[in-house]
Amino acid sequence: MGSILINLDNVEGLGNFIEFEALKEKDCSKIYSLVKKLGLNMRNSTKLTYFELALANTSPTQKLFVKIHDKFGRFVYGISSAVLTTLGIMIGLNSATASLTAVIGGIVAVAISDSLSDSMGIYTSKKSERGISDSTAFKSALNTFFGKLVFTLTFIIPFIFFPILTAIYVCVIWGLILLSFISIQIAFVQQESMLKTIVKNIAFATIIIIISYFVGELVAFIT
Repeated sequence: MGSILINLDNVEGLGNFIEFEALKEKDCSKIYSLVKKLGLNMRNSTKLTYFELALANTSPTQKLFVKIHDKFGRFVYGISSAVLTTLGIMIGLNSATASLTAVIGGIVAVAISDSLSDSMGIYTSKKSERGISDSTAFKSALNTFFGKLVFTLTFIIPFIFFPILTAIYVCVIWGLILLSFISIQIAFVQQESMLKTIVKNIAFATIIIIISYFVGELVAFIT
């Protein structure tokens, strides 16, 4: 009906639903007048997805995962990018220079410049999608920026308290913990094996660390 798509859904285990979807975000307000015209009661409405409605009837553990995802889900890209980029830069610079200043400088550079470039990339990507408003694209970019900025800067903390080599080991462990946290969220939402998702992402991070180390060694050898 105009820019509003109406679906009549029968969802196994949940029942029958009338779903209203605005094809353009600016037309969301039209849904309320349409619901009123059809004589439906807004008190019976929900903005939750069918997946979320199904989870509402699950165990306390699964509900906990939903709450965690609601809080941190929007930062998933920023966190994962922060971990992989920072570990790669940190390992590569250390193997090439063994300089504390270079390593910390690299982390700060990732925290600022790379966070800005990633957020700009997300904004551009969202804007290229049909029906996405400026505010939605901006929020996605902002979440990416702060997610990457904050979690990248956490990698500086170990260098304050430990020698450079020990600090790097601590950073690697911290990075793998963050990746595991992200992997659990992804596996839960996608209903995949948590162990398989964690192992896959950690294996990918390990490959990045190994390549970065040998590239740094190569640069040191050449120069």
